[in-house]
Amino acid sequence: MTITPADQVEHDTPSPPATPRRRVLAWRGLLARHWLFALLLAGGVAMRVIVWLAYQPALIYTDSYNYLYNVDPLNPQYLDPIGYPLFVLKPLIPIGGLALVSAVQHVAGIGMALLIYRIARRCDVWPWLAALAAAPVLFDAYQLQIEQNILSDVWLEFLLAVLLWQLVGRAKIPGPRMAVFVGLVLGAAMMVRMVAIILIVPVALYLLITGRQWRVPGGWRKIAARVGALVGVFGLIVFAYAGYFHYKVGYWGLNTASGNSIYGRTAEVADCSKLNLASVLAQLCPKEPLGQRLGTNYYAHLDGDPNWPGYVPPGETKYDLDRQFATIVIEKQPLDVAKAMVIDFGKGFLPTHLVLPGDPPNWMWQFQPFFPVYTQDPNDTKTDPFAQENGLALQFGNKGLSLNNGLAQFLSDYKQHGYVPGTALGVFALIGLVAGLTRRRSGLAGATLFTTVIGLSVLGLAAAFEFSWRYQLPGLVVFPLAAALGITAFVRNRRTVA
Repeated sequence: MTITPADQVEHDTPSPPATPRRRVLAWRGLLARHWLFALLLAGGVAMRVIVWLAYQPALIYTDSYNYLYNVDPLNPQYLDPIGYPLFVLKPLIPIGGLALVSAVQHVAGIGMALLIYRIARRCDVWPWLAALAAAPVLFDAYQLQIEQNILSDVWLEFLLAVLLWQLVGRAKIPGPRMAVFVGLVLGAAMMVRMVAIILIVPVALYLLITGRQWRVPGGWRKIAARVGALVGVFGLIVFAYAGYFHYKVGYWGLNTASGNSIYGRTAEVADCSKLNLASVLAQLCPKEPLGQRLGTNYYAHLDGDPNWPGYVPPGETKYDLDRQFATIVIEKQPLDVAKAMVIDFGKGFLPTHLVLPGDPPNWMWQFQPFFPVYTQDPNDTKTDPFAQENGLALQFGNKGLSLNNGLAQFLSDYKQHGYVPGTALGVFALIGLVAGLTRRRSGLAGATLFTTVIGLSVLGLAAAFEFSWRYQLPGLVVFPLAAALGITAFVRNRRTVA
């Protein structure tokens, strides 16, 4: 990877005194080189101001209740890990309530765009192409909506951008110190969204092969040092989290949600007539016949019904039964389960954000001309959703819900077409894969392939449990950047051959 002359800084010549005139000229020169990105960045900031003013103090979804009520207990047994309440909600809410949380999340969205652009420029991507790589995260309506939500998704995206900045945008071979920092980033990402645990695999492989240091004397020691530092730090965080889980819950683990999530996946395809299930597990067989199942999302949330599944043996939980049922289905119907996962993974690359039968509703992640409200329990038909959500906003910030009708209507209209088609993200990922596998002489093949695999890993593991357009958002951070790197690799390779 090379650094463009525009980004290089001379260190051997003393800088002239910084006068107002020189500052103005410096800013003019900066804008002249990066005018397109500056224009897009200004537009992205403006859109976020509109979103923040439209829905005050923040958008609150069903999962938001779990996060907010877990700020003090920090119980890892709940559906979501404790990273978001611990790192974001706990420090920000006492200062400025939910309005500050949503504002900081929008700042994180801008930060992602800055990192994407900087990474691309460090890799010698044309300024216009680097700016286009950052555009999806700046303007996608689903991205803007999720940043206004009290949800952890934006922080996984931000940490992905930081990870790529460290390993792709620093333009140098990682050492143990950088590996320690990357391990901390991965650990934080896992604590924010458990799906990030898969990233240790591609990151460790990247640290193993990047720089091809095995070719030089003592290279294997350097490789072992950085890979060992990464795995050691990440393993320590995982062990500490599991120990905290044991302290709070009474047994070792990372999350209880994996039980009902994998049950939802397997219940959709389970052919119970061929499974020879014990009577306790037979309770978990869906009542609907194969071909008429209600979707992964429906079965994954059956645990919210206190009368389901029925009898739970002493010493076990319904999550234990979920895992036992899922294990049997996976063992006896591996191809059916794998097929369902592949289908859900492929849905993320559809040309429009369609909602197919059994998928979670899409309107939950779209701007509405009204203030969308939810109760903590989706099955609760007695509680007034607005009253409960407004009370939550008052409790965590002393500011009730308010809507700017004009701005909300504008955003509702914008959301109709203001998103990146899934097919476009698929094309971006394909460019990254092909360039990463075929353009070794470009000097960008490793970075391009690594960037692409990071996105595929996160989306792939998410699809293993459940499809939702909400879970496709990391692709906005990763795949446009991968395509920009891939296009540059193709061009650079052609120049090298010529």
